[in-house]
Amino acid sequence: MADGKGVVTEVVSASSSRLTEEKLAGVFNYHHWRRIVMVVLTGRELNHHLTGERTDADTKWNTMDAKILGQMWNSMESHVAALVTHVTTVKELWDYLNVLYSGENNLSSIYEVSQDFFRADRKGWPLTRFFVDFKQMYEELNHLLPITPDVKKMQEQREQLAVMGFLGALGPEFEAVRSQILGGDTVASLTETFSRVLRVSRESSKDISPTGESSALAIQGNQGGGRSHGGGRSGRGFSSGGNGRGFS
Repeated sequence: MADGKGVVTEVVSASSSRLTEEKLAGVFNYHHWRRIVMVVLTGRELNHHLTGERTDADTKWNTMDAKILGQMWNSMESHVAALVTHVTTVKELWDYLNVLYSGENNLSSIYEVSQDFFRADRKGWPLTRFFVDFKQMYEELNHLLPITPDVKKMQEQREQLAVMGFLGALGPEFEAVRSQILGGDTVASLTETFSRVLRVSRESSKDISPTGESSALAIQGNQGGGRSHGGGRSGRGFSSGGNGRGFS
């Protein structure tokens, strides 16, 4: 989750030096920030600078474009602005940010947002502040993995989340293979991902020990007969009692 000083009470900035009080922090709030900028520039009849459309009658185009560019830089966190100060027009900046943070076909973006969402931490923030940030993460995740009537697509998205959860639980010793997987154009199935991680694991000899294989096969063989309710799931907040779904 992005760190901040408090809930933003005014979205549109009253200052002439920036477009919004909500600063772009990265993939976490990109789509939210993008919508604000579009609304602000549309309200000022300047949204054509985002597409680069200009007329011969607009003699002050370059001056206005430079002004908007500066306002957009000032509406970003410093680490984001440092990545884009090389651009010279609003359209170039707009397109470049889309490549960096839109998350379209970007497994790294999906991974980052999903990890933030499923491992959300209140960090001692006021409840309202935490809810605002959590809801924003939820909206970002919905944008990256939109609901669709295509059942196959939804199944692929669910598989993606499973892979992201598995990769996120691995330690730093798996960073290389994790980066390779997330750097691809498509994500493999959960089983294929595990096989790939296992091949490069320094501990593969222990992971595929006879005891480990026997235990895995025994568990897999018992799945057809239903889940055991005697022991619960250690560390996950499940109990073995008969209360509804078994959550403690």
